[in-house]
Amino acid sequence: MISHDTFPPALQRAPLEACPRCRNEVSSSPFCQRCGFDLHHGSPKAITSGSCLYCDFFGSLSKEHIYGKWIHERYPKPVEQRYHQLARPVALEFFGENNMDRNTESHRGSGYSVFVPNVCEGCNNGWMSQLHIQAKPIVSRFTDGFWPNLSSAEAEIFSRWLAMVTINIESKARIPTISAIQRQQLRNGAVPDGFQIAIGRIKDLADPGFSFHRALKAPIYEISDYMTLQSTVFCIEALAVHAMSAGDDRRLDLARVTTGFGDTTLKRVVWPRNEPAKLSNKRAYYTVENLTTLQTSLE
Repeated sequence: MISHDTFPPALQRAPLEACPRCRNEVSSSPFCQRCGFDLHHGSPKAITSGSCLYCDFFGSLSKEHIYGKWIHERYPKPVEQRYHQLARPVALEFFGENNMDRNTESHRGSGYSVFVPNVCEGCNNGWMSQLHIQAKPIVSRFTDGFWPNLSSAEAEIFSRWLAMVTINIESKARIPTISAIQRQQLRNGAVPDGFQIAIGRIKDLADPGFSFHRALKAPIYEISDYMTLQSTVFCIEALAVHAMSAGDDRRLDLARVTTGFGDTTLKRVVWPRNEPAKLSNKRAYYTVENLTTLQTSLE
């Protein structure tokens, strides 16, 4: 898992004098030089209570598998050391190279066992569980290596599920760019505004559960902050996904142009238009390296 953002500390929180976890004096780096703590996004203690990611509930929280428990069970993987690389900028540069600091966190787990801890029981066992049930027969066709056409209804369910996974990955990255309004739209049964989702095929996936999330600031100032674009790629068995979003469809178009992404994406768009399988090259396969290049092409 890789998480990469262009949010300078000045746009996020007041400067810290000491690391909240080890109390070491902090420098200009986004990470504590002693313990590696993510100074502007991290929590010094495990999250067990707080605000739900998807609704206005505040209280005890549950754990939600990023890809869903059913993916973890359908495609069991060996327990091994897993890594989450975080990249944070020291300062914001629109027309030059961003000076990035990086830190790698590690944990024991399998490819699809990663979870987020900030979802309430009501959401987890309610609409999210129902969406997993609805999407499972659609998602599994792609993850098992097939490349079917989708009806309009199937494309919408599929895209809602992929948007939910994207939001979960963003939450794990601790980079809040997808708005509360968009998360509410997902909870209420719609694909959120401002999303484009495209898919491709993976052959011989060497890193199950691989994801790479980026949050970028576009040089367009709105009221109190710069416009934000998020771009996330992830792999589940034979399925590669690229999801991009901004606050709404108009902002997505503007942010893509001004950040340099343009029309860059995977072969087959499934949202907001539902492209048939035959329009994409069924023989074209992606690798993790291809997806990483897509995400780092703007650096």
